[in-house]
Amino acid sequence: FDTTESPSGDAFVTLISDNGSKLIYSTFLGGNSLEESLGIALSDNESIYITGWTDSEDFPTKKVEFGNNGTESFHTIWTHKTGVLTAKRM
Repeated sequence: FDTTESPSGDAFVTLISDNGSKLIYSTFLGGNSLEESLGIALSDNESIYITGWTDSEDFPTKKVEFGNNGTESFHTIWTHKTGVLTAKRM
């Protein structure tokens, strides 16, 4: 996914092995403006659920719609084993 941080700041996801000795993966999540992740959870099937907010018009979603002030919340599901990212703006 995103390998460089936006100058404004991005959310990020990092998975470290159970004993903390190995980096499994790490990626930024965001667009051309500011993002902040507010919650993250790992499901039993190792899908990662990320919530937060974004000011980016190019946040990685299929349909981009902004509210009146430009800031929107997001809910993202990332299945790292298959590389599938599903993001929804709310």
